[in-house]
Amino acid sequence: MRLFIAVLPDEEAVKELITMQNELYSQGIRGRYLSEENLHLTMTFIGEYPDPDTILDLMEEVPFEPYEIRITSPYCHNNIWRAGVECPEEAEKYVKALRHQLADHSVPFSPQKFVPHITLVRNAKGMLKENIPVNGVSMTVKAVCLMRSDRGKTGMNYTEIGRVEVV
Repeated sequence: MRLFIAVLPDEEAVKELITMQNELYSQGIRGRYLSEENLHLTMTFIGEYPDPDTILDLMEEVPFEPYEIRITSPYCHNNIWRAGVECPEEAEKYVKALRHQLADHSVPFSPQKFVPHITLVRNAKGMLKENIPVNGVSMTVKAVCLMRSDRGKTGMNYTEIGRVEVV
């Protein structure tokens, strides 16, 4: 089972992200646009792991306080259009503590540096004609979710398995 830990955007953030996708499309950017249900901010990618309950138990042991994130301008990296995400130091500390917890219990995860973003379009082609205006929507992160990734006919489908919420 392919797993990752993510923050799911709230309703207002999703609206902003869909607006960005629509603007990218109207400017001629083509590629595989992520569906509204698949938009997320990956905290840690685990990959193949057979026991999601263990991951959820480990997630519950990592202290988690709510924090604000802000959606920023979209940018292209390696043919992937992303919405930038400004995260406070608390988010960086959480990811570091989470990864230490996983490592201490021999759970493999991707060692890639945490670069906060939300993927909008994969396999993108085309160039922007003008900058995309951004409203700078903010949201309070109150939960972190364990997600499963399954390959479907139209690409990857992401399903929430469980979550850890701020009490």
